[in-house]
Amino acid sequence: MVGGTLHGGGAGSLRGCRVSVERLWGADDAGIVASPEVIEFGKVAVGDTVTREFAVRNESRSRARVYAASHPDGLELVPPFVELERGDRARLQLVFSPTRPMDLSGSILLGDAPPLHVEGLGVDPAIEVTERVDFGVVGPR
Repeated sequence: MVGGTLHGGGAGSLRGCRVSVERLWGADDAGIVASPEVIEFGKVAVGDTVTREFAVRNESRSRARVYAASHPDGLELVPPFVELERGDRARLQLVFSPTRPMDLSGSILLGDAPPLHVEGLGVDPAIEVTERVDFGVVGPR
């Protein structure tokens, strides 16, 4: 298996998350290329969801599988894996759904490809709206 680690620093970061590339046939390194190289989520309120799409391309001479071996709370790879024949391309999504305030800064390494940087913040909602209905003075009938 050719693999990489999704990592970052600080509390609530992506430390220990893995995105891996597994060769299914052949003996050469899986040449997976990802684009864009930076995925920015910006500020995402706790409870909301933001999806960003990126492309992967298999430039190796062998079939490869790209998948997230594990993921931190709030971040998900969709679909969970993709198999690519040599020369194939696929579009994947990273979905960020923070369940608490957090710093989402790190890199996804896909085999020998340049790192795919991930940046964003899970933040408390700026305004919490609760619906209020005023029925006025209500008397007995």
